[in-house]
Amino acid sequence: MSSFMDRMKGRIQAAGKGAQKLSEVANLKLDLREARSTLDARCRDLGKVCAKRFLDDGEERLPRDEPAIRTLLDEIERKRKRVQGIEAELEQLKEN
Repeated sequence: MSSFMDRMKGRIQAAGKGAQKLSEVANLKLDLREARSTLDARCRDLGKVCAKRFLDDGEERLPRDEPAIRTLLDEIERKRKRVQGIEAELEQLKEN
């Protein structure tokens, strides 16, 4: 009877670990979707700023260090790193 209980205990623990992993994957996927959405929004914002300046204001070049542009570029870079980090976490979780 003891070995039966040991097997059941092992199965219950394995099921719990599986459920925990599934929950972690779901949370990471949600974080990834949100991070990608924010990244896309910042890229659209940058595109709007550039389009306005090129088309409406007739500018031919935009300096990267201009505050409005620099802020968007910095945020885009942070969001890209966040997306890459979450993707790496997902891959690592899937491997284990």
